[in-house]
Amino acid sequence: MEPTTFIIVILLIQAFGCAALSTVLAEKKGYSEGAWFAAGFFLGIFGLIAAAGLPVIPREIRSEPLTKSCPDCAEPIRKEALLCKHCGRRFERNEILHDLLSSLREGSIHTKLKALDSLQTFNEAVVFSAVLKTFDEAASDASHLGHPSVAVMNKAAQVLLQFREQPVTNQLLALYNRGGNTIKLLKIIETLGVLKDPASIPRLLQALDDSTLRISASNALLRLGPTSIPDLQAAVNDVKGVPKRLGQKILDQLSKMR
Repeated sequence: MEPTTFIIVILLIQAFGCAALSTVLAEKKGYSEGAWFAAGFFLGIFGLIAAAGLPVIPREIRSEPLTKSCPDCAEPIRKEALLCKHCGRRFERNEILHDLLSSLREGSIHTKLKALDSLQTFNEAVVFSAVLKTFDEAASDASHLGHPSVAVMNKAAQVLLQFREQPVTNQLLALYNRGGNTIKLLKIIETLGVLKDPASIPRLLQALDDSTLRISASNALLRLGPTSIPDLQAAVNDVKGVPKRLGQKILDQLSKMR
């Protein structure tokens, strides 16, 4: 093996090692796996150090439900409860939804996380719009991976996946087209990959041209599977298409999935 090739191989092994470790650390602390994979890959040991220094988002913050006082008996109950377990008072669905959406709009980071958890049981279009807006705002505020808004961004993206009957892909593509910071774009790409909607393929192919996005875009295309092959093959054959070596590598992996 030539010295130059050997050095490149060593650097790639180091990059993937740092990326994998950064992902594990970030996931355990409640942060985006995709964003921290990219950080570890491109920043190497510095990305790993940054992941190790992330503050842990307490599990109770991520999972503990929102509560309110029952207007009849003043006992604490979950905000999404249809029936007070203490006195039997019944709550209208619109009343519950109003309370949860208010918490999502006006609450602290912790309250937003809890509200998002509770809203996963609702499938109304108004909830989808509110969660999408929360995702957009949190992602736009996330100036760095340790920013508190990253947790809200991740949770909102998770909740959006519950709304398969809504135009999730189209809305995420619209947010992507408006641009934003790298953290936001990486999360959108990651979520598009999970959705596996072929409508996202053209945008994912364009993302391969951006060195900060191409790893996430590659992973998203692999998640979509062989359905990506025709568009990717055309892009590889195009003189002004995707990077040829990268495109061919993805094609080879997709072909093995058939």
